Amino acid sequence: MRIKLVLTLLALAVAMVAATANAFPFIPSWNEAADANAPPLRGGGGGIYGTGSQHDWGIKCSHCHIDSMGMIDLQIDVFPAWGNVGGDPAYVPGERYTFTMNLIGEHRGMMTGNPPDNRNGVNVTIEDANGDRAGHYFTDSGVDSVNCQPAYPDPDPPRMTTYTYYDCHAVVACGTPQNILTSWTFDWEAPAAGTGDVTIYWGAVDGDTNDLSSLDDDVKEGVIQLREGS
Repeated sequence: MRIKLVLTLLALAVAMVAATANAFPFIPSWNEAADANAPPLRGGGGGIYGTGSQHDWGIKCSHCHIDSMGMIDLQIDVFPAWGNVGGDPAYVPGERYTFTMNLIGEHRGMMTGNPPDNRNGVNVTIEDANGDRAGHYFTDSGVDSVNCQPAYPDPDPPRMTTYTYYDCHAVVACGTPQNILTSWTFDWEAPAAGTGDVTIYWGAVDGDTNDLSSLDDDVKEGVIQLREGS
């Protein structure tokens, strides 16, 4: 636990001082060491994705991307639609759902430079009451949590909008040059019957590279509680 806590604090400290608006523009960055000092001289996420989930120790995007203007939103559409249990949204065990997430109100990105200085992104994780991943993710990049890749492959595989790897506890937006995207999609296969209620944790960031910091990057975060249906 002490080691995990140290890594958590390192991840936050590095993110606050080391070009965090541009800190995780690459997919491998999420699982690079928090205290990495190799070029480009910035630490990674240390396996913490900032979803706010139990697995991520409650750490959120807004813990580093501060002074948000609060102008964005993330529209999350799911097909098929959630069921209903006691007036609450519910999943059907074993059902496969398609998530489409659209960033609303983008205003921070500057379409300058090559590539443009946009740094948009999302992260999503779905956990059970114990903080374990619930079900499986299938990203539009062709990678999934059923056959989870323990390390980011080299050479870089084809990418679309979303990706998962390492322990596959979350889905993240694909990095450069996909940073300019404002829409992302992936599939989620709900867990087996008996799993119980689950929680979707999500975050979205509308960022740029102004001042090489995370100040003023706009953030939106939230949770969705799902009951187990039938």
